[in-house]
Amino acid sequence: MIRNIVYNAIRTVVERLADANDGRMVWSVDMFSRSEEWLDQVSRLTRPAVLVEIGELRWQRTKEPGVYMSDGQVALHVVTDWNGEADNARAFAVADAVAAAVDGMEGEGFGRVALQGSVTDRIGDLVESVETFSIRLLRQARPAPAETLRTEWRKRAR
Repeated sequence: MIRNIVYNAIRTVVERLADANDGRMVWSVDMFSRSEEWLDQVSRLTRPAVLVEIGELRWQRTKEPGVYMSDGQVALHVVTDWNGEADNARAFAVADAVAAAVDGMEGEGFGRVALQGSVTDRIGDLVESVETFSIRLLRQARPAPAETLRTEWRKRAR
C-alpha cells in the first residue's frame, strides 16, 4: 500500500508541472519496468514522460508493534525527445523541474525525500535523465492507531 501512496503522490506533483506558457511540462507518468525493453516502454508514452522506479526497501521493525520503517530509494526516469542541440535546454529544464517538485516531498507514511544524484544520457533521438532520491517510509503490518504512527515518525525523524 505504501508504494502505491508514494507513486500516486509523485504522479500528482509531476502532472501539475507547467512550463512558461502554462502548458503541461510532463505528459505521461508510469511505473518503470525492468521486464520490458526500455525503448519499447518509452515509445508508447507521450513525451516528456516520467517513469517512477521504487527501489529495494529493506524493512526494519520498530519498537511499536506492527510498524516497520525503511530508508529506501526512488528513481525518476525523465524521458524527452531529442532533435538536436537545441533540445538540450528543454530536456534539462524538464528534469530540473521534476527534481525540484519531488525534492522535500512528504505524505502519509513517507517523508525525507531528498535528491541524491542525477545522470543524463542520450539514446538515439531520446534524452533520459535519471533523478535519484532517498526516501523514508513507514508501514503498518496491521492497523495501528494514527497517533502511534505520528509518535514513531517523530522519534525516527530526530
